[in-house]
Amino acid sequence: MKPFKNIRGLIGTILFHGILLLILIFFSFHAPFPPPPEQGIEINFGTNEVGSGLMEPQRQQYTPPVQEEIQQEEAQIAIPEDVVMVPDEAEKEAQDMLTQELEDAAKIAVQKAKDDDAERKRLKEIEDKRLEEIEKQRLERLEKERIEEERQKQLELEQIRKAEEEKKRQEEQQRQRNDINQRMQRSFGGQGDSGGDESEGVREGAGNQGVKTGNVNSQDRSMINSSGTGISYSLEGRSVIGPLKRPSYPGQATGSVVVQITVNKDGRVVSAIPGVRGSTTMDSKLLNEAKKAAMTARFNKISNPNSAISQKGTITYVFKITGG
Repeated sequence: MKPFKNIRGLIGTILFHGILLLILIFFSFHAPFPPPPEQGIEINFGTNEVGSGLMEPQRQQYTPPVQEEIQQEEAQIAIPEDVVMVPDEAEKEAQDMLTQELEDAAKIAVQKAKDDDAERKRLKEIEDKRLEEIEKQRLERLEKERIEEERQKQLELEQIRKAEEEKKRQEEQQRQRNDINQRMQRSFGGQGDSGGDESEGVREGAGNQGVKTGNVNSQDRSMINSSGTGISYSLEGRSVIGPLKRPSYPGQATGSVVVQITVNKDGRVVSAIPGVRGSTTMDSKLLNEAKKAAMTARFNKISNPNSAISQKGTITYVFKITGG
């Protein structure tokens, strides 16, 4: 029962205060709007607290004592004529100052333009000197390259001349050796059964049976129809100059000798290794003669500066007997 009584009391309190609030709202006093004008008591105009009579004196402008004293002091102060500035003179002075400032600014601008022009000329002279130096260096480099190219041409011509002289010398030596061999063969052949008719062999007919590169003391005449050697080479991008020299045929051995060669830019063989892969014989005489012949080979020159200094290739010499 206690909670029920508390609720009834709460509801009663709320109703009481609500009714009281409504009474205050509807029955309270309200101020008029707009408010009525204020009303007061007029007082006679005067300048003192004492006076007598019925006539109103003429109204004069009232000046406070302090203000009047200030005006009197200002009137007593004398302003020197040379200090007072006429408006026209002040304006003129201001105009002169403005003109002076403009002239100074113009002078500064002109001087700055001159300085800028002088700086541009100085920079241009520096740039011209730099370009002139670059051009001078370029011409000197071209001249050096021309001199070097001319020197290289002279060296090439000298090498060609020496190669031709060497070739002629070797041909002359070979011719002399052939002459000596022929004289020796004829000399030994004249001691045979033919009675000095310069004929020797086992077949019918006149002549010295055998080969020019054979041995006069050998009795083996089976190589009389030998073709000597066959030659081929492999060097990518290069061509041989002149015929490849045939090696001397030292005896009866046969087979192929592959020589690995190293060729420089000028086309000269600077290294020769006989008996590399592909060879079918390792006869020392054939290897030696193949190496000698390979070292005399000449190939075309390479003028491309980006090419390798040297190039490797092979020359194959085939020593064979064709039968007889």
